[in-house]
Amino acid sequence: RIFGLLGASGCGKTTLLRLVLGRLRPSNGFIRVFGIRPGSSKSTIPGKGVGYMPQETALFNEFTITEILYYFGTLYHMDLSKIRERIIHLKELLGLPHKERLIGQLSGGQQRLVSMAVTMFHKPPLLILDEPTVGVDSVLRCRIWEYLEDMCKNDGTTVVITTHYLEEATTASNVAYIQSGTLLVQSNPRDLLTAYQCRTLEEAFLQISIEKKHNPKVESIDGPKPQPNEQNMKNSLNLCSDQKKLIDLKHIRALLWRSQIRIARNPIILVMLLLLPVIQITLFCVCTGGQLNAIPIAIHEPHFDNHLSHEFLGHIDRKMIREDYYRDKDKAIDSVKRGKAYYAILFSHNFSDSLEARVQNPYELTDEELDESHIKLYADMTNSAVSPFIHHSLLESSQKFLHNYMSSLGFNPNAYSIPFAVKEPIYGSMNASVYEFTAPGVIIATIHVTTMLFSSLLIVIERKDGHLDRALVAGVNSAEILISHIIMLLCCVSAKSILLMIFSFIVFDIPLKG
Repeated sequence: RIFGLLGASGCGKTTLLRLVLGRLRPSNGFIRVFGIRPGSSKSTIPGKGVGYMPQETALFNEFTITEILYYFGTLYHMDLSKIRERIIHLKELLGLPHKERLIGQLSGGQQRLVSMAVTMFHKPPLLILDEPTVGVDSVLRCRIWEYLEDMCKNDGTTVVITTHYLEEATTASNVAYIQSGTLLVQSNPRDLLTAYQCRTLEEAFLQISIEKKHNPKVESIDGPKPQPNEQNMKNSLNLCSDQKKLIDLKHIRALLWRSQIRIARNPIILVMLLLLPVIQITLFCVCTGGQLNAIPIAIHEPHFDNHLSHEFLGHIDRKMIREDYYRDKDKAIDSVKRGKAYYAILFSHNFSDSLEARVQNPYELTDEELDESHIKLYADMTNSAVSPFIHHSLLESSQKFLHNYMSSLGFNPNAYSIPFAVKEPIYGSMNASVYEFTAPGVIIATIHVTTMLFSSLLIVIERKDGHLDRALVAGVNSAEILISHIIMLLCCVSAKSILLMIFSFIVFDIPLKG
């Protein structure tokens, strides 16, 4: 039998079909298909018990006709010989193009025929077609209805079809008209025309809509309820003999094979997937550079003839630090606040005299002399990638300055050094570059972010194009989809990791210590 579900766009036809397919659960009432609730453990819906053709074609443009049929045949647990037999049969029955042509090269009508072939490929007892004739010419529309009528007559298949075209629904065994989520009428088309004394279904539905508007309590005209099809019940019970598995290896293998073909036939996606992390790590290494160079430091020196301050500044690493002199100490500090410098170094007016007094007469040193003997630092510590290196460099400069100054006075310089003997580092180096400690985080983040974006994009595209919905109706569950994505992405992550390691540790010579 063919059951036609009619109504305007947005009236609830697709929602009703999703309820029958087990893709949605009713908030009230219940649904039974062949006496079993869709989605239950004994039901083959979703799965082998139903063939579903959505409004969009929901086909992979990268696949050939043979490959798309083989893919869905595998999801439905069909033998390879049976798959080949059905491909030959459907090609002759539907007049499909050459089986090695890509789906993306077919016209809209040809893609509709391929989608129809996918729907009926495993000979399900129930076919659900959501507006299969939208956007096709009248000749092809007639051919589709002929095929459906032939299946119902010869195979005992039940067909539920939604359509906008009222005239083509006259050949259906029963029709139902939905308006704003309400089933207004369900009857045989001929009985409906007789009851309302109309020549076309369009006129009959117009009268029903007018009566419903003026009298919301109008009763629906229900024709004789269709009796259960014995052939369908038998097919359904046979299919139910196979218990559903939580994880089906055939499904996972088919999903992985699908992903492999799609990636292999989209070289741009493959290249971007592998090159984007390489581009990111290259930009990072080039932009951050190796050693720090020309870091601006503000220096306030009141008297330029202050010989000890000159001697201290002479020990500064001028390759790393760029000295910017200021006569006003407030302007030097303000340059740090404005982001023009990372540090401000301030010398007092009597720095040389106070430091000499501190060294030669420490017991007679006044608090003022002690304060003026200090070199005052004002730092911007918000940049953790730069500030620690500057601080370490200035500390080394002060040690060298004190060593030379004490030697010039005849003192043992080691007696005035800090009580630490810094040995060779176990990991890293004394002159570490900026990206030595940031590179591991950048590598991990690059792998994670690019993989996350790629997997999210795949899922969004599959959902948008109807591929995900069609796979779920075919019996694939969320766990199998997740496992297939994880396996595929692990392969991608491995390839990206190897490329990133080559560029990071060989090309840019980032140290690798275990």
